[in-house]
Amino acid sequence: MFGREDALRDAEALPGYFVDYREKLDSFVRWTDRVCPDGTWEPNLFQFYQRVWPKLAAGLPQPFRLEGAERRDETPAHEALREAFINALIHADFHGVGGIVIERYPDRFTLENPGFLLISLEQYHRGGVSECRNKALQKMFALIGRGEQAGSGADKIRTGWRHHHWRAPKLDCYDQPSRVQLVLPMVSLIPEATLSALKELFGVDFIEHHVTPSELQALATASLEGGRCQGSCRISYAALF
Repeated sequence: MFGREDALRDAEALPGYFVDYREKLDSFVRWTDRVCPDGTWEPNLFQFYQRVWPKLAAGLPQPFRLEGAERRDETPAHEALREAFINALIHADFHGVGGIVIERYPDRFTLENPGFLLISLEQYHRGGVSECRNKALQKMFALIGRGEQAGSGADKIRTGWRHHHWRAPKLDCYDQPSRVQLVLPMVSLIPEATLSALKELFGVDFIEHHVTPSELQALATASLEGGRCQGSCRISYAALF
């Protein structure tokens, strides 16, 4: 969590230890930004988190809104992405191959760590079961208000992504070497023109804060399949509410 690079990568400790953040926002260059061990900082997990999280957060939309008298710039997607980032750090097998690799693209994030899942995929998607490979790391991140031990991480990630109507996160497990990869696509399930039409018809606040994802999907479907948006949307609105 706080070690120096020479101690972390000692032959009797974790010689394969490696953390890497890659930003690929321009297809014509290899990467537009990178954070990896380069001798200018101690690449322990705490410093890696501190350096990388602002870069990840910058890739998410940050609408300004007030909760009472307080400004809130974070969204459920920020909470989901942070949970996924912390999970990659605390569930990694640091004796494994390839290290921790976090990538940001214009349309998605990928988070990959060495090791295999300690629970089944079914349990992962169901939630409520917490089995952490590195419990001391989990506790230290929890003490600074990051991560939790309730086994609700997968649900938080899905809920945060669903809040923005993005495609569902995708978890893949690989062998030889064992690695786990989570892909968080920022691709909307609802065409932007349809979403804009619904906001114009019902109001931005209503669509963003008072309609469930299932209700919004129903309205979007009515809009797309019903011809003219206004009449079909109002029919769906009456049916749903």
